[in-house]
Amino acid sequence: MPKFTDTPSVFWVSDPVLPDETVLVSGAFFDDTASVEIARLPDSGDDVADWRDASVLQRSDQSLKAVIPAALPLGVYRLRVRSDAGVSAARLVNAPAPWWLQGDSGAAANAGGWVRVFGKCLHFDRPSVVRLSSGGRIVSIECAQAENYSLTAALPADLAAGAYAISVSNGYGGDAGFVDSGMVTVNAVATSEPAVVSVLDFGADPTGKLDCTLAIVQAMERLSGLGGGIVTFPGGRYRIDSILRSGMFIRHPLRIAPGITLRGESADTVSLWWPDKGEPLPTLIEGGHDFGVEDVSIYTQGRHRNIISGESNVRIRRVRIRANCYYMTGENGRPHHRRSIDERASAMGTAIEVWGENVEVTDCDIYTSATCFNLKHLHNGFVARNKVRASNMVFISGGSNIIFEDNSFEGNQLASGGNNIALHFGASSCRHVYYARNRVAHIYGGDHEALTFDGHGTAYFGLVRQSSADSFDLTAAPITGRTSRDSMATLHDVTAYILAGRGAGQYRSVASIDGKHVTLAEPWQVAPDDTSVVSIGGFNGRHLIIGNIAEDTGAVVQLYPPNCECIVAENKAIHASNFNIVAKLGVSEDSPFTRAEASWYNQVLDNHVVHGNAWGGGETEIDRWLGGETMLNIWGWSVSFHVDQDNADQDRPLTAADVAALLKRPQPVAIPISRYQVVRRHRIDNNSSIRVRGTVADCVIENCSLSNTYKGISIDDELPRDQEEGLDMLCFAREGFREPGTQPYLAPTQILVRNNHFDRLGTRYTGTALCDAVVIEGAVGSTSGAGEPGD
Repeated sequence: MPKFTDTPSVFWVSDPVLPDETVLVSGAFFDDTASVEIARLPDSGDDVADWRDASVLQRSDQSLKAVIPAALPLGVYRLRVRSDAGVSAARLVNAPAPWWLQGDSGAAANAGGWVRVFGKCLHFDRPSVVRLSSGGRIVSIECAQAENYSLTAALPADLAAGAYAISVSNGYGGDAGFVDSGMVTVNAVATSEPAVVSVLDFGADPTGKLDCTLAIVQAMERLSGLGGGIVTFPGGRYRIDSILRSGMFIRHPLRIAPGITLRGESADTVSLWWPDKGEPLPTLIEGGHDFGVEDVSIYTQGRHRNIISGESNVRIRRVRIRANCYYMTGENGRPHHRRSIDERASAMGTAIEVWGENVEVTDCDIYTSATCFNLKHLHNGFVARNKVRASNMVFISGGSNIIFEDNSFEGNQLASGGNNIALHFGASSCRHVYYARNRVAHIYGGDHEALTFDGHGTAYFGLVRQSSADSFDLTAAPITGRTSRDSMATLHDVTAYILAGRGAGQYRSVASIDGKHVTLAEPWQVAPDDTSVVSIGGFNGRHLIIGNIAEDTGAVVQLYPPNCECIVAENKAIHASNFNIVAKLGVSEDSPFTRAEASWYNQVLDNHVVHGNAWGGGETEIDRWLGGETMLNIWGWSVSFHVDQDNADQDRPLTAADVAALLKRPQPVAIPISRYQVVRRHRIDNNSSIRVRGTVADCVIENCSLSNTYKGISIDDELPRDQEEGLDMLCFAREGFREPGTQPYLAPTQILVRNNHFDRLGTRYTGTALCDAVVIEGAVGSTSGAGEPGD
């Protein structure tokens, strides 16, 4: 390990972390003299730092793994790194880390409404407090709902309108434990009642026999002249032959004007229904912005597309949707009682397609033969408590600050597919999705992931020059315009990553790219130099995947690359496939394109495999989908697979010459595309395992409980496909076996396995790279030989 003259610099620390657990510290300039010091913030009184050493279990020049002293009570800690070269700035550990705010009106909140804070370390075992301050006035609110990753504060009805600074405390650390969380605008309570008209006043027929399109459009236009209001539907069945769109009629959408809400007496007593169409309508109900649909049922069948679509300030509440293109037909639309549908003309739309700002979809009951939710570039969305049966539940493409919670989804056909947080529709960034307490069951079609990430993009991979804190030059022009499936469409909103060399482990949003010159939105903590390997591409991260249940599905949660700073916690797997945390590096023989997609700083905490037996099994290269058991898979899929421009032929391992050629160097350079992963308190009841595979650096597996399974924890080199033939059906390499000639850049490094618990297990530890891991059982300092694990 080199001796550094630079002062240690800390980039990130893994928390929440409890006493006698390992804190993973990433940064730079950690040499053999580096130590970790911890001080607990007092919960009251003077903030006096009582520094003590934390035992370092594993080190590299870019990471330290140290144990929080068992005798130190739970609380908010300060952490710093000391070496002969100096002492790093102190970082807080277990202090609230707010990532974003959301109110009951999107980016704003209403007096008498709510504001929520999302992030990590927001709550432990003491009351959490949200503090609002404005003009010297401070309002402290004990949270109505509190968990480690989310706080909900009910705002007083008499709270004055205005802008408020918010800070939060998890009950530890005294005044120093309050952390700024941003600003929220509070709106005053509305004092005027909206105008109301009934569709019956405009001649609507509630018997369902006559077309009511004109009456509904006239009611909306009357309210438009009054500045908005509510169109009411008394109990009845309202036939609509066209698409509802204010200002147009006949074969055009029912477009709801701004400020208008369609509101039924209740979804049980009011239905809007569309007869069969020879040509499918593009959408049934369309709004521009600021509209609502509430308390109605919507029925359609035959050929159709979207049911409701709109942009910004959309409210869809307590709506029942029944949209089945195969209604009363035979299998796959074959004729039955003179009804049929061409299979190729089946539904291609979405039950609800929305984009823009501030969208709410709550308490709906939806059955559709297509996808239920398509959330495109949505910001400040709230989708909650919906009951869904569909081919897919949700596609989230781009956007930020989305609450998606307490929804239930069951596949409505044998080929129903999964759900997606993605970089589709031209998105380069997706962040801050709170995906919590959703239940997904019975999806068997396609890749059938209960939740996956998708959409990819790399515009540049290589070295840099003329670096400064906030800019650098590339050695070649970035590639855009979709020259291959996984290159970038544009350079808008892209992210720069330092993958290896000086400053590795940092990522920053890119402000602009002018030719080969890159300017960052905020400076590096440690600037790269000519040793640094940098990529520029998409960003999908800082998501909270909390408390979901997957039953009879494929992957429970799959962080397909790129993915950074995601927390996957408290989820349950029942007859489902893997938890996958995946990074990828590949090259094309036919173009200059290189795919480099990182997986960094993810934490997999307190998940539970209830029943690990899942469908399928044994096909190694797609074990992330089939598997046959619920493996927890940390995979640096970084140099094992060649990818062509159609993303095919993923079966040729990169050679040393390939890797050296990527960076124009005589020797290959190890590029751990997966870094800084934490697996803690993972519980397995049966038929499951934990595996680290490929170019993964700095992974901690700690305090996990594994029972009733054949193999427990495996640490493996990336194995070319021909080497894997003949291995067991659990896709593990043979214990203690390392293929002759295995290259270092195919191997995991700096893996710590500590204090895990086993019961009725065949083999605790196995794998071709187990010899390179540190395996600790029991108290700190008692190390079991990796080649001779206990029974």
